[in-house]
Amino acid sequence: MFCNASKLDDGKLGAIRALEQELGKTIVAYSCSSPEPGELSEAELMKIKALEEKLSVTLVAFK
Repeated sequence: MFCNASKLDDGKLGAIRALEQELGKTIVAYSCSSPEPGELSEAELMKIKALEEKLSVTLVAFK
């Protein structure tokens, strides 16, 4: 499962902001999906691993 911040239109964003104001709390909207992993050649995988090391992050390739 992969989750990231939701992309919201102005109406949805406004509704969340109104609830934040009412509650006095910060609210974060996120969405999850189950994308298929991308198939990588050995050379592609090595490029991803090199970039991960350079940036100190974990990267995932999806189809």
